[in-house]
Amino acid sequence: MNLAHFLPRRLVAAVVIATASTAAFAQAPASPPAAPEPPKPACTKQSEFPGNLASDRMKRGWIAEVNAYIACLKKFAEEQGALAQAHAKAAGAAIDEYNATVKMANEVIK
Repeated sequence: MNLAHFLPRRLVAAVVIATASTAAFAQAPASPPAAPEPPKPACTKQSEFPGNLASDRMKRGWIAEVNAYIACLKKFAEEQGALAQAHAKAAGAAIDEYNATVKMANEVIK
């Protein structure tokens, strides 16, 4: 058997064994943690409408309850929107970093 003919096969076999052993010991990527349950507004919902036969005072009280509930929901929505924007910005920064790293790695490999 020719030594020059035998050496490449041996090299190929070593590469295959090294690759297989690396794959065998590689850990599966960790799955991301489950997203927490989104918060719910802590707003007190208005009582039932007192009816058309109720006094004006009762109707005005009910309207005040509705307005307070609406204001609370609006505040909650604005707070959650601000949090969502911050998270979206952080996710965008991570994506940009990922893309830059992949681009750099691809340029080094070429």
